[in-house]
Amino acid sequence: MSSAGGDHPSPRLLSIPKEGERILAPTRRPDGTLRKPVRIRAGYVPQDEVAIYQSKGALLRKSSEPEVPPGYDPALTEKPKTKSAKRNERKKEKRHQAALEKEQKLDVEQDEVIETEEVSSAENIAQREEALESVTEGISRVSVSEMPATASPSTERMETAKTESSGLDIDKKIRALKKKIRLAEAQLQNEQQSMKPEQIDKMRKVEGWREELKLLEGRKAKLDS
Repeated sequence: MSSAGGDHPSPRLLSIPKEGERILAPTRRPDGTLRKPVRIRAGYVPQDEVAIYQSKGALLRKSSEPEVPPGYDPALTEKPKTKSAKRNERKKEKRHQAALEKEQKLDVEQDEVIETEEVSSAENIAQREEALESVTEGISRVSVSEMPATASPSTERMETAKTESSGLDIDKKIRALKKKIRLAEAQLQNEQQSMKPEQIDKMRKVEGWREELKLLEGRKAKLDS
């Protein structure tokens, strides 16, 4: 029979949970009796699981506080390294140092090779210029000491006529011209691969000297006859 007035709900209604609710099954007491089932409403959080309220200031102070006590030195609590670990660290440092030294050595060698190539090319150019200058100076000395320098075949012919009228030795002039022509031809043969404007001008002078030599030899033949 149900109780009058409906003060006590029926066990059937108690066993049917509402939406979102949970019902914990009865538990047994130490004396053997059963506890009543417990109804847990939707969204209920146990008191021990409720987060404690903290203001923004408290959260900020907590985040700025160090995680370790003041004056704490982590090195004091670190475990001492074993001999094998120390040996491995030393090997690793040596390999790293050797790699750095190798890179530096390669860079130095490359710089030396570049400098050597630049110096050798500069020396070759300087040697060529010195050789050309020496030959030019030799020809100039011969022309100044033995006869006036000629700028063109026509000028050389005029100078030849003047020197003849003044009674200079034709044989001496012929020897000087042959010497100049021989020196110039030898220099030009050595430098045929790279013809420069100075060498082209020298070739023109050689042609003028040859014409002058022919004139002198012709005049000498007339004098001898």
